[in-house]
Amino acid sequence: MTEKILINFLILFYILQRMSEMIISQKNINKLQKKMKVAIFEEEAKRMKILHSLWFLFLIIEANLSFKEHKPAIYVFLFVILFFCMAMRFMLIKYLGESWTIKILETDYQDIKIDGPYRYIRHPNYLIVMVEFLCLPYLLHANWTLIIFSFINFLFLLKRIKLEESILMKNIKYKSHFAKMFKLIPFIFFFLIHLNVANAEEIKIENETYQKAKNNSQFIEFKGKSTKLGFIETEFVGYVKNAFIRFKKDQSEIQNLLVEFDVKSLDTDLGARDSKMRETILDERQFPLISVELSKPISLIPGRIKVDMIFKIKNRKEIFPIEIEIKKDQEQYQVSGYGHLSIKAFNLPDPSIFVAKVDDKIDVFFNVIL
Repeated sequence: MTEKILINFLILFYILQRMSEMIISQKNINKLQKKMKVAIFEEEAKRMKILHSLWFLFLIIEANLSFKEHKPAIYVFLFVILFFCMAMRFMLIKYLGESWTIKILETDYQDIKIDGPYRYIRHPNYLIVMVEFLCLPYLLHANWTLIIFSFINFLFLLKRIKLEESILMKNIKYKSHFAKMFKLIPFIFFFLIHLNVANAEEIKIENETYQKAKNNSQFIEFKGKSTKLGFIETEFVGYVKNAFIRFKKDQSEIQNLLVEFDVKSLDTDLGARDSKMRETILDERQFPLISVELSKPISLIPGRIKVDMIFKIKNRKEIFPIEIEIKKDQEQYQVSGYGHLSIKAFNLPDPSIFVAKVDDKIDVFFNVIL
């Protein structure tokens, strides 16, 4: 009788813990909704809620019917693991703050964490859940619950992570950080995350300063003009210090080319101008990412071509023609080009001031090695 009381008390503790997570999660969602637009994937949340509810139900039934005692050493080992998992969960909730939710969200601004436990693993919370689905049933001799629900949970997490990664991978900060963490990620996550990017090639342009970006053979440059006092024309030049380029290449063409970079990576080497550009004009907090993609595949034939590229700035997509020159050097291709963007086309605030009128046209130049 005493053993069954302890069994049910332990299960009740975990049920209350899950309920407290739901309360914390909903409070965080409410806070986020007050600040920005939030898309919630309710079907995914509903599926996980049903899974965990059934897991607890079967756990209660089987544990009460088939409980046996373990050796003391096994008890100590399992309780240490479960205690560590619980402590890690509380730490993650506190660490992520209002960004922590049990539902998958897509927001205008993603606060990406790359330190703490995320220095070593992509999804620590999901790993904790997997360990609990193994250890708690084993502790309570609920072996069928362990086998059946651990397998179902694993399949559900595969689908959940794929959905979550499809959102997070839009953020250049997330991509660039976790690209370096592959061998530290448990195999199941590594395998899953990279299923959808198999056969894709990636290039990272990384520069610490404006000067390094300027001197780099691979670059993305932008230029603008302003007229002061109505007749003095001046030019400003800026670079994208860090960019992430993904594409598929075969012997005849480039497909699915996508270029992404953070707004805060734009640098004109003038602090006041950069602050206005990032914070006021481009609103980096609400729209931290700029992306550019090819509208269709292009042939890898040396020469000059004109292609349409889709620019996404502040969640608004516009198509602009770009002149591209392709040169081949042994097995590599040098792709360079230029085009013009319009400030008004994206409904961006006019950067002009009383004494200086900024031209609507922004010139873009680039050079990469594929």
